[in-house]
Amino acid sequence: MTHDPGPEATSAGLPDHGQLDPGPPDQGLVAPQLLAAQMEAVHAASAGITVFSLLPAIQVAWADGTIQKEERELILGLMAESGLTQNAAAVARLTAWLESPPSAGDTAEAVASLRGGFPGRENRAMQWARAVAQAEGGLLGFGAISAAERRQLAWLDSALNPAEETSQELWEGAFEVLLDLLDDWRNADTRHVNLVPPGEQAMWPQPSPLGATRMPPAVFGVPRRDYDEFLDKIIRRYVHSLTSGWWSAVRLAHEQPGVAPMDDRELARLVFETPFSRFLTPTLDPPDRLLFADWLPVTEARGALYKIDFSHLASWKPLPGIQLAPTVALFALDEGRLRPLAIAVRGRLFRPEDGESWARARYFLLQGCSLSLSVGIHGFLHFPMDSVIAVTREALPPSHPIAQLIEAHSYLHLPLNYGVLWNVRSVAHNHQNEVYTPFPARREHVFQGVSDFYGGIEGNSGYPGFRYPMAAPEFPGPYALFLRNYYEVVLAFCRDIARALPAAADPALDRWGDTLSGILPGFPAATALREPETLARALAGFVFSVSIWHCSEHHGYAAEPVNRVPQRLRVPEPVGNDLPVPPAQWTRRVDLVRQELARRMFYDAHTLRSITEVHYGFTDPAMQRAARDFFEALGACDRAQPRRYLPLDRLACSLQF
Repeated sequence: MTHDPGPEATSAGLPDHGQLDPGPPDQGLVAPQLLAAQMEAVHAASAGITVFSLLPAIQVAWADGTIQKEERELILGLMAESGLTQNAAAVARLTAWLESPPSAGDTAEAVASLRGGFPGRENRAMQWARAVAQAEGGLLGFGAISAAERRQLAWLDSALNPAEETSQELWEGAFEVLLDLLDDWRNADTRHVNLVPPGEQAMWPQPSPLGATRMPPAVFGVPRRDYDEFLDKIIRRYVHSLTSGWWSAVRLAHEQPGVAPMDDRELARLVFETPFSRFLTPTLDPPDRLLFADWLPVTEARGALYKIDFSHLASWKPLPGIQLAPTVALFALDEGRLRPLAIAVRGRLFRPEDGESWARARYFLLQGCSLSLSVGIHGFLHFPMDSVIAVTREALPPSHPIAQLIEAHSYLHLPLNYGVLWNVRSVAHNHQNEVYTPFPARREHVFQGVSDFYGGIEGNSGYPGFRYPMAAPEFPGPYALFLRNYYEVVLAFCRDIARALPAAADPALDRWGDTLSGILPGFPAATALREPETLARALAGFVFSVSIWHCSEHHGYAAEPVNRVPQRLRVPEPVGNDLPVPPAQWTRRVDLVRQELARRMFYDAHTLRSITEVHYGFTDPAMQRAARDFFEALGACDRAQPRRYLPLDRLACSLQF
């Protein structure tokens, strides 16, 4: 299946704007050029830090009284890898330092900067300084550092790390990461493509430029108040996570290289007790029954069978040096215990007794889990809900109780999703000149994954396509039970709100329902929404998805170490009778560094406003009472959960990460 973002971008699947005239562009919306610069603060801050991180390296290069050719080339390469060539002020300052030694004031300023603010800057500076010192005699070569350079390194190490010792092996590992990042930067064949239609944007949902019929409608209008809050809260956090987490990510990749130890019990835990359980599918299609025919007669009689299917990855072309393969796995669920029975990798079938081949098959399946959650099914909780917010803001007056309910759970939602989908610096665009982009294929494949899950794959029960959530999650396992318990609380609250609405006709609410039912599969039409139970379930689908479910999924995924759920593999896919390869060689350090930075910046749950801190603004006494009862019921549910995946005070009220 190919992905063509252009021709599909028509009005197919969207209602005629005549149903509800969206009017002129909202004067309170952010200009497109500002949205395009949404992530630039991250790069500006990183560039400023990198300037001072490079100064110790330049100091070492000058230790012999002159900068050698190899040292100069390495410093220029590090400047380019860091993105500093795009920063005129940084280039001017660093070029001046290459022409004449930095002054004592420059050095003092750099040391003060590197030792203050964000932990880890000083370590990165020292790794680059050591790298430059070794450049003249061969990268990572022993005996290549002159006596003068050693004295300069000793002084810098003492100034920057007075109480910390760092091994030579760790410095070398850090430098390996830098070289790999530089190589990625030089060889990146991805282009920055602006997919946002030209001109001023309105709030009204539009056909997605990524595919009108197989992607959620796009919302390009972001209110200024949301954008300013996003810059202050989210972009600030991105900068902090990137700069403070760099050295920790390098250390993690050094201390835990490759992939984590894995056995069948751990595989079962990951796919049954974490958000990966969303992929457990009880329906076996005819090709599955043919593929797994040897297991069906016995295992079906003993318990339930489930498959996990990542066959969509067959269309992905991995980046150079990276391995990626489609997988389909069969599991048996017997008395609450999940057992892996077989894994097919590109059609080749492997069993638990297949040694190295089975070990690799397990990790190719987990790679599929990691990718298909982060750039696949997790998008159901993000992008379709943009339209709910946008249509609510356009169709209903702010004082309408439904508008108040939706708005209370819309905090930071639109600017965050805009950044993910449309900003060229986004992790989803996976440009390899960014240090936090961990995916194994180019942007078009990443978005193809979102498209395959949203649009579905005909004849494959593992890809049913998006349907607006009108009931609790149905997949098996303790994670789903945690979610279902909370869903019932949200649904009870929304029932109270729906029943408290006036019984009189509500043309605005009718237009709201008919508009959303025309653009979101499974959303009820206006006639159905006149039934309070149906309206309650439609409201609960939004509130629950963007708050409890979304936050729990981020936390559950980010809680797993990146070397246990890798998004990149370097070991070849199994073909049978495979010779053992040490697990430490199944990924490179740079792969883990990229994914760990992404985990810290984007995957981990950083709650700014919890679901218990929501203010709905209801004026109706019955609705006010319903809100109070809702908060009490949330607390009771939190205390009664059999397994507390996340404390109540950390459950965000909206998309905040």
